[in-house]
Amino acid sequence: MSTFAPDTALEADRISLDIAGESLSDVPNETPLAMTAQRFDRNFVDNEVPVWDRQPVTTLWRILAFLPAFLMTVGFVYTFYDFFKAEGVNGLEFSIMFLTAFAFIWIAMSVGFAFTGALVVSLRKFFKPASLAPPKPLNVALLALTFNEQPAPVFANGIAALQDLMRSETSHRYSIYFLSDSNDPDIREQELEVLKITRQKLPSGTSIFYRNRPNNIGRKAGNIADWCRRWGASHEAFLILDADSLMNADCINMLADELGRDPAVALAQSLPRLLEAKSIFARAQQFASATYGGTLAAGIARVYGNQSSYWGHNAMIRTRAFARSAGLPDLPGRAPLGGMIMSHDFVEAALLCRAGWKVKLLPGQTGSYEGTPQTLVDYCLRDRRWCQGNLQHLRVLGAKRLRPISRFQLFQGAMIYVAPFAWFLLLIIWGGLGYYELGREITYFSEANPLMPLWPGMASMQATTYLGIVYGMLLVPKLVGAGVTLSTNRLFDLGGGLRFAISIVLEILISVVLAPILMVQQSMAVVKTTLGFDAGWKPQNRNGDLASPLQLMRFHATETIIGLALTAGIFFGAISFWLLPIAASLLLAVPISFACSVQIGRNGWFCSLLGSYEDFNEPDVAEQSHRNREYIESQMA
Repeated sequence: MSTFAPDTALEADRISLDIAGESLSDVPNETPLAMTAQRFDRNFVDNEVPVWDRQPVTTLWRILAFLPAFLMTVGFVYTFYDFFKAEGVNGLEFSIMFLTAFAFIWIAMSVGFAFTGALVVSLRKFFKPASLAPPKPLNVALLALTFNEQPAPVFANGIAALQDLMRSETSHRYSIYFLSDSNDPDIREQELEVLKITRQKLPSGTSIFYRNRPNNIGRKAGNIADWCRRWGASHEAFLILDADSLMNADCINMLADELGRDPAVALAQSLPRLLEAKSIFARAQQFASATYGGTLAAGIARVYGNQSSYWGHNAMIRTRAFARSAGLPDLPGRAPLGGMIMSHDFVEAALLCRAGWKVKLLPGQTGSYEGTPQTLVDYCLRDRRWCQGNLQHLRVLGAKRLRPISRFQLFQGAMIYVAPFAWFLLLIIWGGLGYYELGREITYFSEANPLMPLWPGMASMQATTYLGIVYGMLLVPKLVGAGVTLSTNRLFDLGGGLRFAISIVLEILISVVLAPILMVQQSMAVVKTTLGFDAGWKPQNRNGDLASPLQLMRFHATETIIGLALTAGIFFGAISFWLLPIAASLLLAVPISFACSVQIGRNGWFCSLLGSYEDFNEPDVAEQSHRNREYIESQMA
């Protein structure tokens, strides 16, 4: 454990309150480390990076993942060209083909990553793990970040990780910093009260520290940078924990060992699994992450190799490498597309790779967990902030000396939100094409209205085929992931074969029903960000409190209006009948959102549907966190 002694003299910008007559000293002596913002218009190479060999096999994995996706997209779009070419491709038809290619390639790419991940997992059976040298011991700081969150869960999770580390056999030393950006006076006071309670529970001398910034400049990235500048020199590495992060000792030690063995690794990212899902919506998210996510992550890790991305938490970072190479500048202009970089993680990973460091995703180790929004409304609100941050990445693409794969990751992060907008435009166009009878001569103008073109429609069977291909491509990664999950787990640990099979069908149905609603919400986020609306940065509703019926109607008003228009168009024969499932989902967005967000119990066979491995085998560190939270709340009461 770290031997830092708490400093009794706090600077003026820190919080120090007396509780029950005892003065709390919250931080160790400062050990400053220089950290400056990088320049996107200048090259940068860190001369402290050890020499390491590139892996030619990574190129082969990239070809295996990307080439099939490209060929599938070309084939799919060619069917449109083959249909339109009779009279020559006009502007509207070219737009349809372009939007189709743009939207479809990201779906095809997920199929490529899924099959690559399945191959990676299958090949593990034929290779024995290489013998590893002992890692260099590191002094690691766990950084638990919080901003106006309820303190009890945050401290309970962080302390549970530290308690597990204290019981583990490791050569590394660990301490924990609760880095608060809370500006609510009541919450700050509660944080200090919880700090006192947890210190009483832990053994004497345990290295647990607390710091509050009155002005949360730079938000989360600024919080981390502040720690690096003030205490970074004392720690070779630090672990990022969000307010809902939870990790066990095995996973933390594995990440620390990765940095300890390879001095060229600047960042090692674990694969968090979702916990504490209480609503139907959250449980569907948790089940999908547990069942399909591991396979996709295995493919992504192998394709990206030593130039992976970073998800902002549950990751181990080499302190000096981060301080020297990943300081974030502000973007020119004002929010939403200028100013502070909101989705900082992708950019920090790209800057580390630019400087020459390795950034790795290690998805094979369990023991890394996070929470998930309990309601559809809260999920969409979080998505708006992520959309704004990811669209900012488009302004970073021109930064000098970024690795090609890093540019792709930044571009892909933005396209996650732009692609649904492209699908939304396509649905509007396809829906208005009507029906085209095979064998009929194509004419573009009628004598009754020579100024209004009549675009050729698609046969209902052909339109249905296209929609079937799209849904089929969305389904393939799920089926591949489910197959891999079955092959690597006992059925008992998945709740039994029947329950697992029903859960897969139920998750697919829920995702199909929610897809149109999420498409419209993400399209709105893109439009609002482009028009200059700032999503801001607000604490999440982690308790899953339901919005009122009036709030739900206001929130889903756009989907409801679009659904009503589509339904009317279908009824009067102006819009193709095959859009009815999408129209129904949008029209019923309010009741669907309410039904999916209601919290359900865990007792009974049916209530345990959509259960993940962690539901049937609760992790020890999660049990410890629950005990910690109960203890903290009982003492506060």
